[in-house]
This record gives sequence, structure tokens and C-alpha cells, in this order.
Amino acid sequence: MATADLEKVFAAYRAAWRSHDLDAIVALHHPEGSFWLHTAGQAVGVGRDAIRARLAGTLALLPDIVFDSLRVHWGEAFLVHEMSATGTPAVPGHTDVVRFDIVDVIEFRDGLVWTKNSYLDAAPLAAFMQVPTSAAAAH
Repeated sequence: MATADLEKVFAAYRAAWRSHDLDAIVALHHPEGSFWLHTAGQAVGVGRDAIRARLAGTLALLPDIVFDSLRVHWGEAFLVHEMSATGTPAVPGHTDVVRFDIVDVIEFRDGLVWTKNSYLDAAPLAAFMQVPTSAAAAH
């Protein structure tokens, strides 16, 4: 596919993420494609069902997630997308917005997302996942 065609696919993919439309996001993944979030020891999800499960987990953790695209670098059938994300983690006792950086490496096949590898700065999210010292001492 020409880069212009892939740009249209990527625009639809970004629009689906902006609207948090899990069905539309997953539909833009190749049926035999894969998604790997390179953090927290997650395994590669292969196939739409596995991809859906992993992406649903992201949307459940950050139901109001917003992405700010910084740069997109295009190759022949792939892209590297640098962005930041903000959202309020669905973690009891926390109401602060967290910001973190992400780099996605996306390969396309047959006009769909074939592989998506996401690398993120997990430190800001990890801070929200830890039990505050005062709460741990109370148990």
C-alpha cells in the first residue's frame, strides 16, 4: 500500500482511539495481527480476541485517556508514533491525572495494523498502582 493509503488507515485508527471505540480499534487490526505492550511483563497478544482483551484493559485503567501526538515517522509499511498520554487512572483513592510518554511501532499488512509494539514510560503509572504507605500500615 502507498503511504497515503496507510495514512488514511492510521487516521481512522487514531480517531477510534480518540473516541475510545474498542470495536473500531480492533477492526483496524489484522485478524492474525499482534499487540505487545512492552511493560509489566505482558505477553504478546495474537489475534483480535487477545488484542481486544489487552486494549480493553488499557481503557479500563484509563477510561478518560487522551493522546497528544508529537511526531510520526513513516517507513514503507510501518510507522513510529511518538506521543504523550494523559488520563485519570481508575485506582481507588486517586483522582490526579497522570501523564506518560509512549512510542508505538506499527507495521501494516493488507491495509490493517499487523503488529503494534507499544513502549511507554511506566514510572508515572506505577506510582498510582502502589498502595500508599499509610494505608499499608493500617492493615
